[in-house]
Amino acid sequence: MNNRQTALCLSTLLTFCTANAESLHFSNGDTLNVELIEQTNATLTFSHPALGRQVINKANISNLDELDLEVLVKVSDKGIRAAEKKAQLAKENIQIAEQALESARQSLVLAQGALTGASGAQRKTAEKAVLEANEKVLLAEQKLQAARQDVQVTEEQIKVAENVKVAKAKAKHASLY
Repeated sequence: MNNRQTALCLSTLLTFCTANAESLHFSNGDTLNVELIEQTNATLTFSHPALGRQVINKANISNLDELDLEVLVKVSDKGIRAAEKKAQLAKENIQIAEQALESARQSLVLAQGALTGASGAQRKTAEKAVLEANEKVLLAEQKLQAARQDVQVTEEQIKVAENVKVAKAKAKHASLY
């Protein structure tokens, strides 16, 4: 790639990156240059190089009327937020499943220990306890696997929803110009 092509690529990239760049003036007097990401009826989400992704109540922005919010997709309170909540619940289910698996494994170890020292009628009871503990371990492993798959699915749903949101914003931005 020659210098001219490099310069063209960089200028295009800079133009694209700053398409939603705005200067936010906060009610407390602070000002930040940010990239606007999305909005809801009550909040504005932006990205800042040092602060990362932030969500702020629109009531805390003093220059709200001056911002170019038309290019932002207005996210409903349900949409992506619901998918993020679902992903959080799925992650919590992983923790629950991991705890259940650990408990089942401990039960199996105890049952195997009881089987080692058992004889006669106690041995049959201990063998049954080992089988039941094995089944609990297998079931707990299946639940953990399902919880992990739920997290993957919900994270993919979030990515798809965000990609759709970005595509809509780009299309809306392009139609304005």
